[in-house]
Amino acid sequence: MQPRSRPPLVTISAGYISYAHTVLGFSAFFGALILGLCLHYHKIVKNHVAGWPDEWWPSVSATIGDWPQERSILQIFIALMSGPRISLVLLSALLVSLSNPQSFRSKALASTGILRTLSCGGWVYCTSTDLPLIHDVAMILYLVLTPVWMFISWGSLAPQPEKEARATAHDSPAAKLSERARKTRRNTAAAFFASIPFMCLFYYRHRVLEIPGAYTTYSFFEWNLIIQDLLFDLWSVYDLCRLEIHIVEATEPSPRATLGGSWWTGGTAVAVRDKAWSTSPASAAVAQSVASDAKEVDEILDSADDEADKGHLTVELSPRRQVFAFLSDIYVDFLWWTTLTALHPSIFFFSVYNLAIGGHEILLITQVFALGITLIPSLRCKLLEEPSLLVTPRSKPALIGLWALSLSSIATWWIPDPLSRLGFTGLAAGGIAVSQALSWGEAWQKGDKEVHRRVVSWLVGLALSSTAKYANHSNNPLWPFMHSGNGGKQPIGLALAGLSLIELLKRPASSTNTGTGGRARVKATKVDELQAALGMGGLLFALHTFLTDSGTMIAWTWTGFPIKGPMAIPHGWLILASTSIGIATAASRPDFGHHPAVLFFLALCNIVLILTRNWVAFLAAIDTAFLLPLVAFPLVQGALRHHPLRIMLWIWLVADLMTFFQVLTVAYAFVPGGMPFREKTWAMLAVQLLFLGVGLRQAQRSDSKTAASISHLSLPRPIMRCLIALLAAIVAVAVAVSRIRLVDTSTIIPHHAHDGSRVFTAGIQTVHFGLDQLFHDSSRRMADLYSDLQLDVLGLLETDLHRSVFGNRDLTQYLAQSLGMYADIGPSPLGHTWGCVLLSKFPIVNTTHHLLPSPDGELAPAIHAVLDAFGEHVNVWVSHNGQEETPVDRELQTKAIARVASATYPQPFVFLGYLVTKPHAERPSPYKILFEDGRIHDVEPLDSMRWCQYIGFRSLSRVAYIRVSRYTLTDTELQLAKFRVPDITGGEAPLDPSRDDKPRLVNHDHPMVRPEWWFPTHYIDRFASPSEKFSYTPWVYPRYYAPNEEEVVGV
Repeated sequence: MQPRSRPPLVTISAGYISYAHTVLGFSAFFGALILGLCLHYHKIVKNHVAGWPDEWWPSVSATIGDWPQERSILQIFIALMSGPRISLVLLSALLVSLSNPQSFRSKALASTGILRTLSCGGWVYCTSTDLPLIHDVAMILYLVLTPVWMFISWGSLAPQPEKEARATAHDSPAAKLSERARKTRRNTAAAFFASIPFMCLFYYRHRVLEIPGAYTTYSFFEWNLIIQDLLFDLWSVYDLCRLEIHIVEATEPSPRATLGGSWWTGGTAVAVRDKAWSTSPASAAVAQSVASDAKEVDEILDSADDEADKGHLTVELSPRRQVFAFLSDIYVDFLWWTTLTALHPSIFFFSVYNLAIGGHEILLITQVFALGITLIPSLRCKLLEEPSLLVTPRSKPALIGLWALSLSSIATWWIPDPLSRLGFTGLAAGGIAVSQALSWGEAWQKGDKEVHRRVVSWLVGLALSSTAKYANHSNNPLWPFMHSGNGGKQPIGLALAGLSLIELLKRPASSTNTGTGGRARVKATKVDELQAALGMGGLLFALHTFLTDSGTMIAWTWTGFPIKGPMAIPHGWLILASTSIGIATAASRPDFGHHPAVLFFLALCNIVLILTRNWVAFLAAIDTAFLLPLVAFPLVQGALRHHPLRIMLWIWLVADLMTFFQVLTVAYAFVPGGMPFREKTWAMLAVQLLFLGVGLRQAQRSDSKTAASISHLSLPRPIMRCLIALLAAIVAVAVAVSRIRLVDTSTIIPHHAHDGSRVFTAGIQTVHFGLDQLFHDSSRRMADLYSDLQLDVLGLLETDLHRSVFGNRDLTQYLAQSLGMYADIGPSPLGHTWGCVLLSKFPIVNTTHHLLPSPDGELAPAIHAVLDAFGEHVNVWVSHNGQEETPVDRELQTKAIARVASATYPQPFVFLGYLVTKPHAERPSPYKILFEDGRIHDVEPLDSMRWCQYIGFRSLSRVAYIRVSRYTLTDTELQLAKFRVPDITGGEAPLDPSRDDKPRLVNHDHPMVRPEWWFPTHYIDRFASPSEKFSYTPWVYPRYYAPNEEEVVGV
């Protein structure tokens, strides 16, 4: 007989843990705030923009991080808070496990809570001054885990089964507490997330616009996050009050630590049996019946599938009406891809100009926010029927309204303010995410045939988007940063969008009616839902990365001159043709995507793309374009079996996070904690393939129909004919574009080819990824400027746009065609650089691409080219060195450049590069390393206002030099120099490479300066500001050069 336990000495409600946690948390932050206001008020409200009285309230970071007194208060109370915190996390996980022992939620909650607690300690005790890396990583981890923690704890931790099973239990105290926990948590979380956009807005006004007082407003929203964070955990009191902590005298004292109890030894089943935990008999019966009814549910769903596939759930339209509906859906999907591909460059326009994270990046997950809002019960019930999760007929007006909202992106091209266009683009992106979830959810209810049709229209919309970019020099004509002056066609796009929306409104109700006649969804396991989200998220990332521009994978294969592989013009049409064939195959045989060989060959193609170049890699690119459309149907079909709004939220989260991490493979130096992602494109592709494999496996396992049984799916004959005609038209247009835009090399002629002067103009400019300061594509403005200045050799920096965050664009397509120049796009995107480009009116004999040493910061690209300039070989070097923050990188990079320049001595050499140094700065600054060790001359040693860009030369005769102000084209001026190539093959003596043969500064009317060598005079403006117009700088007039008077030079 076991000894009876004694009465408890002390009984404590576990709810006190929530109270203790909250009191200590508020004491930590507000104790530091009170102390800071008393001791250092004027100092903690001051920032780099303004101080008191414009700024009169401190931010959280200034309060707790700038002074040791306040920091000590914070650290003391956070240490005291750790015990209640760990207890709160573990007891919350215990409640979840007791309520739903089969759920993974308890483990996720425990692991997330513990990791979040540790990360909090990381940024509290490791200051940004002492351990900046640990501090930043811990802070980022805490910020990332906070939404996860809130999502997992969104409802009640211990939902009452009586409330779900019996209406009579609605008034029980436990049920009331459970409902109160759910409501208070959701309201607090809503207040938390609602503050974030406003906080980002006022941070932007402070950081970028530098408006005094903006940081004070930002600070209030920052403090609100702290308050809501603490209150969110306070509401756990309504759950933890179901538990009590008893302190009793041990019946058998032992020095050994022991653990026991019904739940610990046997789980929830033993706890219920021993009456240690209460549950409803009705709930238990329901739980036991779920497994036994699963087979019956599958049979019902299969029956609904069959009925839907036979057309019993919809009324067939006439053949002509089917075609109109199909074309309307395709155009809507074209706008879907247009909005998606516009969002990322719109966001990173601000990041690039700020050279830092400015808060706009939160819009990267705008689709997640939009779908999260639709999960609010009061809104969700208007879109979905519970518990079947059917899209209701009354959601059609909302669906059409959301599609109309998606037009706000392309309809804002006329708004001058870049931030407004970004806001509307984010709004449109949220609209397309919700509308797609409802539209696809509705299609799934009608059956596999409707899902098949929608997937095909979605893929054709992608092909149309890529074709529109191919025809418009890699720019989508409907993007918000396009306009009539640079290739925009928004009025036409809006007119077609209006016709599509009218068709959707006029489409017979029977063809879009869902009601309760469609196949219903049943709740699936979280694991299945996660796997489906990973698969579709991986597919969305892959399509966005590889197929939104026909030149992206071609850029991956590029190695330079002599050309040994494909070029975007004329070979881009082959990518579009392969994509079209893949879509046609997916339309006729949707079961192909289920075959394991598809994923195997897709993985093989990715490996070949990474490891090889030129034609071999291009074959892999063509195969990738063919294979990706094949897996779309099984992945979409598998995902739509789940809650349509929630699954799309997870899909977008996966795709957006993969896009963000892809950016870090290049931008690792600008994002705290980004270094582990440096040059890890191969890892991103491996994760993408893993996700695709997980999603395909889940689709095969969860779908009761095998791949063989859905092979009979096909589009109606009128739609199939329309599809084939449309895909054929896409290929025909692509072929025509490649032929029309191919530059005839016989028309590429240097500006002074026929006057016998042998003079050429060279220039260098950093173009900031092809977006001007007004947030418009700048390729046409650049072309106009460069043509007017008669440039023959041009180096451009920050030009690698073949990434989704830059729109997968190619500046050289328009510049090369309009200027009539050869183009080398530099190291491929797999080099993980910001890019450099060489444009030349002289034939390019060969080019060598370099990745300069970069142990600390961003990778530095370089092109070493040999040009055939008037029959003589001239070496040209274009490069982009590292930033000021990485002096070791700049030193090593410049030494590498100097070695190449010195190795070509005494051959003619032109340096066009980005150094980041003051003129004549002593070593280890790059200036003397380049010009002394490289044995080249500075084009103008007296120009002391330079910092980034420099021009050097050797064995050429210097004729003229000047800079042209940036105006609003970019953030860096254009540097220009004119050189004369000696006619050595014609008998002219070579120039002494060790000296400048024209050291004397002269006026433009000097006899040694021919009028045809003059720079244009309309850029001369004594009173112009660099931001008002294009004008010469830093001098009013260009500088021209001549030999010393005692020297004789044959010119």
